Amino acid sequence: MESPERGIVLLTDAAGRIVYVSRSVEDWSGFTVAEAFGSKPGELWGGNMDKSFYASLWNTVAVEQKPFSSRLANKTKTGEILPSLLAVLPIVESGAAKYFLAMQPEQEAWSAFEAEFAVQWKHLVRDPRSLSLWLERWIGTGIEALPGESVVAAIERALIRPMSERFTDRSLDHVAVRSAQENLNEYASIFERYYSTIVGYLRRRLSNVADAEDIAQDVFIKAMNGLSRYRVRNASYKTYLLRIAHNELLNRYRRAATENDWSERQFPARGDSFIHTLENRDSLERALEVLTETDRQILRAFYTEGYSVTGIANRFSKTENAVKLVLSRARKRLRGEL
Repeated sequence: MESPERGIVLLTDAAGRIVYVSRSVEDWSGFTVAEAFGSKPGELWGGNMDKSFYASLWNTVAVEQKPFSSRLANKTKTGEILPSLLAVLPIVESGAAKYFLAMQPEQEAWSAFEAEFAVQWKHLVRDPRSLSLWLERWIGTGIEALPGESVVAAIERALIRPMSERFTDRSLDHVAVRSAQENLNEYASIFERYYSTIVGYLRRRLSNVADAEDIAQDVFIKAMNGLSRYRVRNASYKTYLLRIAHNELLNRYRRAATENDWSERQFPARGDSFIHTLENRDSLERALEVLTETDRQILRAFYTEGYSVTGIANRFSKTENAVKLVLSRARKRLRGEL
């Protein structure tokens, strides 16, 4: 039985970057899971308290390896001030804080949360079962610990790895773009990763290899010049580059059309279904954020993996009517009707 979410939970790595966040983050802050993953909370909704507050927070959880709890002011994506209660637990392994678990309950639950957190935090950082029950109660997401599994191993297996795998390409882009923004020489890794993709895309639309390589160079120059303004959010960098390639190809076609160098048959002036497919895929991933994990699995099983309603019912131990209800509800949510 699914529990209603009553707040958000997130995990950051030792550097403070989000490696897991519950789907309720969008209702709470306006930022999607895709936007939050790989970013620092302070870059999104934090940074509204004075420096001494954050110094005290990090000294407590990272140096002293103790829990931290405080009421503070955050802000939504639109800039609205958001009163919050923050509780942070260091997840320690081999004497060092490997992850930080942060929880922010809904406002009506603050008093009860603070009282229970003060008593329960020692159990939460040591016992996966206690942590799972806590998460299930407060945000509707638990972790099913395996026999002998540590808290670190349990959260990596149940929460961090699945989200990392889901955003692998975007995560790699995030690291590469950030490195290149700090040191432009690092853009070489992005060029090497996507050059063949861009040339291949152009080559399939042009008869001249040299033209394809020439436009590809322009694509990367334009992307590199705009690097400081680029923000890794929902779409992958590959989609971003392909969109630039499409526009460059269209612009060059328009310039050359009067000279009769290219024909209508060489380039579809009205658009490119391949680009639209990639962008629709990014849009679908954003839309899936509003669904529960079970809804996502059932939707993918039905539409992507080809399971029948009966097969899904058996796979997820549900009745066929329940599966049909989930599919109907998921479709409505994706259309924004719920």
